[in-house]
Amino acid sequence: MEGELKCPMCLQFYCNPLLLPCSHSICAVCASNIQESSQTFLSQLEEGGYSSNPGDGDLKDFPDIDKISILSETDSGVVCNSRPSSYIGTPSIANIYQTVQFSQNPYGIKCPVCKRIILLDENGYKSLPCNKVLETIVEKFNHSKHKPLTLYVNCQMCEHNEAKEAVVMCEQCNVFYCQSCKESCHPDRGPLSQHNLLDPIQGRALQRARNKGRELCCLEHEEEQLNMYCMTCSIPVCCTCQHEGGHSQHDVQAISAICKAQKLDLSQILQSLSEKAKVGTEFIQSLKSMTEKVHGNCLDFEATVAAQCDALIEAIKKRKQELLVHVAEERDLKISMLKEQASQCTALLQRTTGLLHFSIEVLKESDPASFLQVSSGLISRVSTADQNFNKDMELTPRIATDIDLNLDSGPALHAIQTMNFFQLKVAWFSLDPLSAHPDILFSNGNQTATCNSYEHRILLGGVGFSKGVHYWEVVIDRYDNHSDPAIGIARFDVDKCQMLGKDEKGWSMYIDNGRSWFMHNDDHSERTDGGIRRGSVIGVLLDLNKHRLCYFVNDVPQGPVSFKNLHGVFFPALSINRNVQVTLRTGLEPPAESESDDEH
Repeated sequence: MEGELKCPMCLQFYCNPLLLPCSHSICAVCASNIQESSQTFLSQLEEGGYSSNPGDGDLKDFPDIDKISILSETDSGVVCNSRPSSYIGTPSIANIYQTVQFSQNPYGIKCPVCKRIILLDENGYKSLPCNKVLETIVEKFNHSKHKPLTLYVNCQMCEHNEAKEAVVMCEQCNVFYCQSCKESCHPDRGPLSQHNLLDPIQGRALQRARNKGRELCCLEHEEEQLNMYCMTCSIPVCCTCQHEGGHSQHDVQAISAICKAQKLDLSQILQSLSEKAKVGTEFIQSLKSMTEKVHGNCLDFEATVAAQCDALIEAIKKRKQELLVHVAEERDLKISMLKEQASQCTALLQRTTGLLHFSIEVLKESDPASFLQVSSGLISRVSTADQNFNKDMELTPRIATDIDLNLDSGPALHAIQTMNFFQLKVAWFSLDPLSAHPDILFSNGNQTATCNSYEHRILLGGVGFSKGVHYWEVVIDRYDNHSDPAIGIARFDVDKCQMLGKDEKGWSMYIDNGRSWFMHNDDHSERTDGGIRRGSVIGVLLDLNKHRLCYFVNDVPQGPVSFKNLHGVFFPALSINRNVQVTLRTGLEPPAESESDDEH
């Protein structure tokens, strides 16, 4: 509660809190510090580019202006008479500053909380009503701390964040001073020497007495007590206001009855809020207990993942030895074949060399008869050897020296790199900007996506699924011009430049504001009535145990089972254009399947 009892300006406990028409409060001194001329706020509005043409304005054109109207039909054209003269708001038309006499409301304050501008009369912030209830609560809170009251009275002239403890309060100035500020701002000489200085406790008591008397009196008729409540203006009024003032035609009730009724309303709302706070407290406790379970479960799961990865590493090592043995066998085979070819060639060369030497010796024979006796047969042998030499010698190696093997590690490497927890029933994932088309823009931690192109562009989820039951949702954040986003699943290498489902690698339901269709390989089927609009939620149920895909729109099944006989690895996918913005929801429990689902 302590945060509710501190001023949004000085960040200290409220001292003489004033109630602004926007229902926020501020210390009186802080109000005096931020009070400015109403012309200053007017110039700020003009510099901000606000239109001054009649009829151009709307409430959205004046976001910093208090929306309380200063004109009403029940006021019969009387300006500000139906409300306290201390403040007025601004209506929603842009030329109101030409109709209101700013000279009658020379001051203004901008609420430090909601930034609304409140115009004030010639009394300025002093005309604002004191928030007596808040002041009383602050006093009770301070006393409950069992500390002297002076500890909670800060100097009102110091810097807000470095305010010192007040030592005196001037009865005439109605300001608390610390010792240094008293000497510099309120010296004991000149006209100020006639002021009566009180200690902080006496000063706080004097303020309460003043505020009490002031709160009981009407702001317009100071001699009248506030004993009625105007239901039209939602402010306390006196009998004179009811019979003669601007509230004569308003619904005015007895203030005690209204107070009792509003206390009852507040009590009932507080009871409801208290029950919700109790539920919230129990939920927070359950969250805290769940964190302990998460730590334990995470350690167990880390051990499982480590064991699975170690098993993969061992399998790779084993396969490595098998592959190396195969390489050694290939080496031995090549060497054996080369040695065999070399041996055969060596034998042929020896025979050929012997024939050459023998023929040379025959050529040395001087007896013609003897030479001619063997020459015909020798010529035939040498000719045959010459003709068959290249064929028998095999002057090209029977096998290459290169190892004619290629280790295809790509699939295994891709499987390791994309290895994920595919079999989880509740999977948390985000959209994948690396695999998406360049026209897709991501935000919100890659959970929200928009598109730069009028053409459909595909984006994928960051994980793929091959087993288990998985469910995720796509929220339609923006939907313009009756576009037809397509939501579903796809292979990793789906064409990203077209609508999902146009090729054989995408399965989708595309839907507009009135109906939907299923599409795969550009085959459209199962037209179903019921469309989407901004805020619609499309649910995707991928059941790879039954190898099928189903859809939901706003928690209602959309059509029959859309696709069956799904096998392999599938990535969540969707295609959008610039007329659509979507947000992904993951980590969701799959919805309970109806009996009709099993019949399809």
